[in-house]
Amino acid sequence: MDTIRSSGPRVLVVVSSWTRLGDTGRSTGFWLPEAAYPWWEASAAGYRVDIASIAGGRPQADGVDHSDPVQRLFLGSPDVRDALARTPAVDDVDPAAYQAVFLAGGYAAMWDMPRNAALGALVAAVWSAGGVVNAVCHGPAGLLPARRDDGAPLVQGLRVTGFSRDEEHKASMVDVVPLLLPDALTALGARYESGRSYAPRVVVDSRVVTGQNPASAPEAARITMRLVADAGHKNSYAPGGGGH
Repeated sequence: MDTIRSSGPRVLVVVSSWTRLGDTGRSTGFWLPEAAYPWWEASAAGYRVDIASIAGGRPQADGVDHSDPVQRLFLGSPDVRDALARTPAVDDVDPAAYQAVFLAGGYAAMWDMPRNAALGALVAAVWSAGGVVNAVCHGPAGLLPARRDDGAPLVQGLRVTGFSRDEEHKASMVDVVPLLLPDALTALGARYESGRSYAPRVVVDSRVVTGQNPASAPEAARITMRLVADAGHKNSYAPGGGGH
């Protein structure tokens, strides 16, 4: 597959390709609202939204709520349907094309994002070029493989959040998931914090926007696009350039 390139303002949503919920015999996938809200906010701001997945192809969605108007619009968009039918793998994406990258969560992300070198390189490249990185709920699993230019973890020293230990306990998933995000992020030097379970909480530090849980997705997407606009990326972003 050819590498995706862009001459216009774009953001990228990355979703998981994983479909098996550990050893439970149940299926999983990317959490659809955590892709839908970035699409909604970025589209409203005049950005094209591309969707990539870890392995490429058609990813499996989870968490679909047809009573949510944003999710209905997302699923009803011909462009979205076409994009989801044939997503490129993260290996085939040119990070210089994007002003922001959104890492959608869902339990699937816990299996194929934490050690994916191509994803880590993509996230790090967008951030190093002055772009904004967004990760919600289990999406911060995609921050784990990202490294700065000096080799340090991207999250080292940063305030971040993500699905909490208490939320995993309440979901009876502590013994199912391959890792717990608070532990994994803290082990890399991140300053993990959390709020009340299932209540919206968004943390912003150095162009990294993290949301604790699915309820945080709308606010996290709005904040991310405000940061992109504040940085002047839409009008002055030069692919491959930028600053911190």
